[in-house]
Amino acid sequence: MTDVKRTESLACNLSEVALEARQSFVRASLTPHVQKITRTPAGLWLELDDTEGLRERVEALVAKERECCEFLSFEVSPPGERLRLGITGPEAADEMIDFFAAALGGQ
Repeated sequence: MTDVKRTESLACNLSEVALEARQSFVRASLTPHVQKITRTPAGLWLELDDTEGLRERVEALVAKERECCEFLSFEVSPPGERLRLGITGPEAADEMIDFFAAALGGQ
């Protein structure tokens, strides 16, 4: 993850230790539940199993990511709908979005 920490003028503000902890959290908590990853021109959409507690973990991750990667936009489907997570950003963030896809089991 450290090799994509910075993309052009966009930067994740996490320390290396925090970045590794976030990566571990994503791989342990979310990756096993990813059913489908769809790449779009602006980002990607993840479809996830809606197992008990997963929506809360996704929303917690989104809150944390919004703090460290303000250049990315995150959208979680409303409760009652299939659990989906959208991650989008400017063209310069493509490398970071690709990293998310790879870390979550796609590409």
